[in-house]
Amino acid sequence: MSATYMYNCSMCPYFGKTKEEILQHLVRRHKNEPKFKVHCSKPGCGSSFNKIRSFSQHLYRKHSSDVLSEIESDEEATTEEMSFTCEDISNEELTPEQDRKRSEAQFLLKMIADHNLSQRAIEDIITSTKLMLNEQSNMIKLELSKNIPENIFLQLDFNQIFRDASFCGLETQHLRERYFRDKLGYIKPVPVKLGSEFIQKRLKQKYRFVEKEHYGYYIPLFQQLAELLKMPEIKDELNKETENTFEINDFYDGSYYQKQYFQDHRNALLFCIYYDDFEIVNPIGSHKKKHKLSIFYWTLLNITPEFRYKSAATQLLAIAKATHLKKYGMKALFEDFIHSMQELHRGKVLTINGEIQTVYGTLYCVIGDTPAAQYLGGFKEGVGNAEKPCRVCEVSLENIDYSFSDRVSKLRNEEEHRDRCGILEELKGKTLQYWSKKYGVSRRSELLDIPEFEVTKCILQDPMHVLLEGIVKLELQLLLTSFIEKKKYFTLGDLNRKIKNFSYTVEEGADKPQVLEKKALDIKKNFPMSAVETKNFMTLLPFMIGNEIEEDDENWKNFIRLLKITLLVISPVASSNTIMSLRQLIYSHNYSFRKLYPEVLFTPKLHYLIHFPDQILKFGPARNHWCMRMEAKHGLFKNKKWKNFKELPLSVALHHQRWMCLQQCGSNGKTEVYLYTGDSVSYGVEWHVQQLSDTVRNTLLIHNPEFEAQQVLQSNQIEIKGITYRPGSVLIEDYAEGDIAFLIIKHMFIFNNKKYLECSRLEILFYDRSVNAFACKVVSENETVCICTQDLKYKWPQIMHSINGTIFIMLANVDFCWD
Repeated sequence: MSATYMYNCSMCPYFGKTKEEILQHLVRRHKNEPKFKVHCSKPGCGSSFNKIRSFSQHLYRKHSSDVLSEIESDEEATTEEMSFTCEDISNEELTPEQDRKRSEAQFLLKMIADHNLSQRAIEDIITSTKLMLNEQSNMIKLELSKNIPENIFLQLDFNQIFRDASFCGLETQHLRERYFRDKLGYIKPVPVKLGSEFIQKRLKQKYRFVEKEHYGYYIPLFQQLAELLKMPEIKDELNKETENTFEINDFYDGSYYQKQYFQDHRNALLFCIYYDDFEIVNPIGSHKKKHKLSIFYWTLLNITPEFRYKSAATQLLAIAKATHLKKYGMKALFEDFIHSMQELHRGKVLTINGEIQTVYGTLYCVIGDTPAAQYLGGFKEGVGNAEKPCRVCEVSLENIDYSFSDRVSKLRNEEEHRDRCGILEELKGKTLQYWSKKYGVSRRSELLDIPEFEVTKCILQDPMHVLLEGIVKLELQLLLTSFIEKKKYFTLGDLNRKIKNFSYTVEEGADKPQVLEKKALDIKKNFPMSAVETKNFMTLLPFMIGNEIEEDDENWKNFIRLLKITLLVISPVASSNTIMSLRQLIYSHNYSFRKLYPEVLFTPKLHYLIHFPDQILKFGPARNHWCMRMEAKHGLFKNKKWKNFKELPLSVALHHQRWMCLQQCGSNGKTEVYLYTGDSVSYGVEWHVQQLSDTVRNTLLIHNPEFEAQQVLQSNQIEIKGITYRPGSVLIEDYAEGDIAFLIIKHMFIFNNKKYLECSRLEILFYDRSVNAFACKVVSENETVCICTQDLKYKWPQIMHSINGTIFIMLANVDFCWD
């Protein structure tokens, strides 16, 4: 069998000979998958599509004249010679009836979990479909009776044929839930009694006191783990070897990972849990916080940072009403998790895909906002009511104003903390209140029962809440008040016009800063921007007003320090340069803040800032510690329209588990695209090889020694693991101590699933401290370099904007800052 090329499915190992075969396969196997994405496999193309219809139109418009696989003879093209396909798996594991029922169940699950249809709507769909098929059955019977001999016609059981193809065995909610559990890996939440109270209830014309029990819900950890470890991508992530580098790229590169347990069990599962209170509705007035929920998630730190906090990779641990959790505590809710961690520490035998494995693991860290983190660790939630307001060090409340370095305050000792918790358990009344306030500890945390976990070290500070939701908003209010009302650099109207008329990039435009009202500058009120909007406003403010500020303005200098601190802390890469720079910048910033704004209270978040260098040194880049992506998962519940609020925690848990079951389902078992569906490539123009510059052709030959293609795809947008590249994006070509080189993308090409960037070099004119950016110009439009995206050291595009015709580039997502 000879072929120009075969059509291969990017979601499973299927190969087809014709366009029709690949399209039929996608409709039959993958149309109900939640992460549908298909790539054109024609050499020189590589475009990606999220809809079958778009892919079909692309094939018939762009590749309609291609010569596909031609069978030279029946002897040469046999079934045995065909490549491994999805259909091969299906025929071995499922009968046609079972395969059809699975497809129907997955369709119903998609309607319930992805499109938020009610159980009543699902049953209406089933009933209507049955009626439609019955009518079609009668019509087909009538037509066939005219053309088929009577003795053959009577042998056909049309009712049985259409009954088997119409959701048989899935008619009721009970049957559907049972099928989801037995065949698709659905895990049902388990209720646990948190406590009870006596309430007045009218019974037989009289009011009586009756006991009302309050429940929370948890998801059995080992059941979740067994399903998760069946994912092919998760298996690959666990078997991935880590490289020893001088950079700090992840938890494995931190000093805390050098503990003996982790060195003895290099493949141990490292768990991270997150806790938050949120509302799925936005009530006003007296009903505010009526439906507030406390939710716990967990994820595996063994997963690559790019995919670790994706909604599908983040599992539900437990959920309860916030009022019930605060009243009765979290001991009962966490009992399964604590017990599971203890078993995993010793080694737990699990059966995964029929293979018996001994799995090790433990809780590695906890993330959350300050009140949530304090509660999980057993510390005072209201840090203003504690003499020791920091869970990391022993700094006192009266000395917190002058703690500008982490080397000044003594760190909390884990053994001493456990002793203090033991003392508090024996005390009562005012004595308990006194020592609780003295220690800054409310109770003994349930997390202390987890082996290898240290509450004084492993409950991490969150960059999003400490910086973007805290210090940055406060300093923006103080800075703008000073510039507008005291120094008269510009007016609020001038600033708002700049915010409106600024030339935002596509990414910045999705979360561009809001126009500010006068009350937004009042420090007693909240700054009206989300965390992402605040981050964008902070980084773009120098481009907006930097040239209007006096060169020696101390307020502006301190803001630039805070900008550098923020960019270093939220960077996905770090090194020893990061640690040293942060320590110096944080000390200078906090010291200057105290002098510049003496009328403002020195908030605890300014103190928490000093612990970030040590946290990065121990646990890796702080971007991997923030709650941004975890909070984004709340949207799964907020976007659903809830009508019944009775036993809301159960409803939310059920919705999540159905959705998670859908994410893990594939056409024949567990999905191959659980974490990543592949790079996104926008279709552009096919370039003939002769149109390429010598630089691009030479680079293609280096990476593809047998390069013989006639055409390559030129695209205007490429997304690789969440990083988007476009013509005009600026990248770092090289960085050496005291020297840096920038590139600006001119064209982007795709060949053999690799992405190549043709770039022009930029010449640095000078570094502008007032803007915290480099002024640059293009060296030559004709002189270009070509780089494969795999070879980039700093993969992230830099922040680039033009001021008065000059290109200014601000460093971002790097491990160093410039000064």
